[in-house]
Amino acid sequence: MKNLFILLAIILTSTASLKAQENYTITVNVNSISNNSGTIYASLTTDPSTFPAVQNPLASKAVKVEDGKVSFEFEGVFGGADYAVVLFQDLNEDGKMEMSGGRPAEPFGFSNYVMMGPPNWGSCSFKLDENKEITIQLYTL
Repeated sequence: MKNLFILLAIILTSTASLKAQENYTITVNVNSISNNSGTIYASLTTDPSTFPAVQNPLASKAVKVEDGKVSFEFEGVFGGADYAVVLFQDLNEDGKMEMSGGRPAEPFGFSNYVMMGPPNWGSCSFKLDENKEITIQLYTL
């Protein structure tokens, strides 16, 4: 009987481990693009210690805004971890987020974020255990 429990524990652990090693796709749709110019720069992170500033993203994308719509994918992302997406619309095409008095001067957004104060890891992150489609709202201050 003891061996049966050990075998069951090994099988369950192996199944969870395999699930965490699967690759998934995160599809990102950007909403509320009011300015039909510039580039959306997006970063994917698992690091809550530097959020919302992303210092070493797992993946990055740069997508031109066309017809007020932007969609893109992060492919081959390992499952089993918490992720967050951070993005901004670079209106002046200088490759960086413009700030004004410590606040973003260009449109920005985060996964799972509803503008109710500063973004935080707990509300913006999500567990990846399947292919995921997220919609990010752009905000302008």
